[in-house]
Amino acid sequence: MQKNRQSFIALAFGVASAAGAWAQILQFFNVAQVSKYGTIGLVCLACISLAYACIVFVYQRKASRTKIRFCIFDKVLPYLPLFLAIEAGFFRKRGLDVEVLPSSHGDKKTWETVENGSAEFGLSDPVVSLHENAKTGRLVATIVNKATICGITKKIMPYYHRISDLPDSLTISGLEEPSTTYRALLKLKEICNARIKFYASGNWTNAIEDENTDIVLLNEPFASEWVKKHQGYSVVLDGSDLFADSFGELSWSGVYCTSAYIDQHPQIVQKVVDSLQEALNCIHKDPLFAQKIAIDIYPDFSRVAVCIATLRMLKVFPENCVTPRDAWLSAMRFWGLGQKSQDFETYVINEFATKAKTDPGGSRKIAQSRLWH
Repeated sequence: MQKNRQSFIALAFGVASAAGAWAQILQFFNVAQVSKYGTIGLVCLACISLAYACIVFVYQRKASRTKIRFCIFDKVLPYLPLFLAIEAGFFRKRGLDVEVLPSSHGDKKTWETVENGSAEFGLSDPVVSLHENAKTGRLVATIVNKATICGITKKIMPYYHRISDLPDSLTISGLEEPSTTYRALLKLKEICNARIKFYASGNWTNAIEDENTDIVLLNEPFASEWVKKHQGYSVVLDGSDLFADSFGELSWSGVYCTSAYIDQHPQIVQKVVDSLQEALNCIHKDPLFAQKIAIDIYPDFSRVAVCIATLRMLKVFPENCVTPRDAWLSAMRFWGLGQKSQDFETYVINEFATKAKTDPGGSRKIAQSRLWH
């Protein structure tokens, strides 16, 4: 009913505008005369009609978009592809209106938000989120394939490139369970006999200032922001280097949804994965634009720190959203779940990412347009 009313009013204005235009044409050729005030009225009516038509067009375009919600573990820089796809308009041009829900601060909590229908898509560590929910959830896109944690310290230490470089009995602190950082700490304890400590979500400042801790594990841009603002601190390890020798590529962060949603809305899932693929293309082809988006995401952070953090993160983003079998199995072993390695197809569906990989999406053109305008 509302659309019919709008269409009728738009048609009425259109007819009036057309009549005004014909009146002006007839007057021009001296076929008929229109009074001065009649001319002004017709011109005003034509302008109002045009403005109304534009408003209706914009409203209907917006109303026609499909609204979807993303639940994320936290607002961290490894999730840059999602934020870039939103800010650069990659979702919007595919008819999707994306809302990012407040951070869940837990991989399992992220999945629960998706499972109960409060969000259509989740973004977090897919192994933590899905390994107990293989029958109801599927990973549709991997956007991070290396460890993203950084280790900072105020003590005098060298930069550690490999786990084997770490001395025994370091005290290392990181985010408590359930989190990927928690599992990384357990691996460090297992491999190099590290003494580990945990801090609760949001309590990382106290962990950094703890004099009894040698290294604190953080995600970016929090690590670079702290180093930039507080003298004497430095980054002494990068997870993407540290775990590379032992595990290679890891399915570290990915987008998932319920199997039921995939069955009911395969076209929407494809548009989401296409948008994320375009964001990955943009990150690799136009890192300056990726930096600009990152700065916009963290307006209260130092621009220098965010730029440094973004450059550090570039190597953790894969070329495409396809989840390699080896990367998934490495992530399962990282979590001590190697016995479930035969379940790759149960957890992962690569159909959408494989299709998205074949379409470059023109992301560089869009990115440059937004960057310079």
